[in-house]
Amino acid sequence: SKDPRQVGLDIPGAATATVGISTLVFGIIQGNEAGWTSPLILASFITAALMLTAFISIEQRAEHPMLPLKFFRNRDFTGSVVVIGLMFFAGPATFFFLTQFFQLVQGRDPFEAGLLILPNAGAIIVASAIAPALTAKIGPKRIVMAAVAVMALAAALFAGIQSDWTATQEIGVIMLFGFGFGLGMPALTDSIMASVPVEDAGVGSAVNDVSRELGSALGIAVLGSYISGVYRGNVDEVLSDQVGEGVIEVAQEGLGVLAGQSASLSPDVAQTAFAGATGAFVDAMNSGFWLSAAVLAGGVAVAAAMLPNTARATQVERSDDVDLTV
Repeated sequence: SKDPRQVGLDIPGAATATVGISTLVFGIIQGNEAGWTSPLILASFITAALMLTAFISIEQRAEHPMLPLKFFRNRDFTGSVVVIGLMFFAGPATFFFLTQFFQLVQGRDPFEAGLLILPNAGAIIVASAIAPALTAKIGPKRIVMAAVAVMALAAALFAGIQSDWTATQEIGVIMLFGFGFGLGMPALTDSIMASVPVEDAGVGSAVNDVSRELGSALGIAVLGSYISGVYRGNVDEVLSDQVGEGVIEVAQEGLGVLAGQSASLSPDVAQTAFAGATGAFVDAMNSGFWLSAAVLAGGVAVAAAMLPNTARATQVERSDDVDLTV
């Protein structure tokens, strides 16, 4: 396909979107360390709000907007974008913390941690292969609801993970998570691409990618900040009567930091601090997985409310006057 129009770059839209999203993610990541009411964080959130508001205003008035907002009047399009964002919000963040758990809590080396994650890809491949036939039989709404529900179940199972879990247990839940992801993604991508005129396929593809990247960035930032905050509080509570304040401050920086400083501590203090910090990390991570499960449950609700019961039979045709609402 080819867009016959001569469309220039939407530089104001690109600039305001980039600054708005960047400052939003920065504020979320740095909130725990700098303080949520600190001038730096408040300025970041205010800047993000102003820039994203400006972006919407620019896109509404631009002759050739980077993101035509009229596409969001289509429930297929909007619902699919939101569900993909929620899936990626939970997915990469889950594996971000699992790799730390495998290495810092269970003592595995990086290669072993990578091998434990690898079956996720296999499950995605298998599910993606069978997804089109299932979607044709039961419809995109039901397949996506089932897929995201499977991911939510896997996140809930991860919320019970402990240091004594075996590799078999871990791989089983990892594959369940990947299977749900692979089962839902083809139908969601198809819904987005069929909901925009073929000449605007580049816009549809870009929005599809942005929903993934933004979901991933926000997921790691939000869940990371949440787990970090819970971990710091847990460490202070667990170790306050057992080790000195200096050791607690080191432990609050993270398990990896504590492990690196353990040689400078007495064996008894190092063992006590690391045992307490490990328990605090696992508890905080479990809380984060419950939050992931809740986010994915929200994805099921969005799919139920917005996605179509049957796949679109024909591509949307482009017209400046066409009503894209479904």
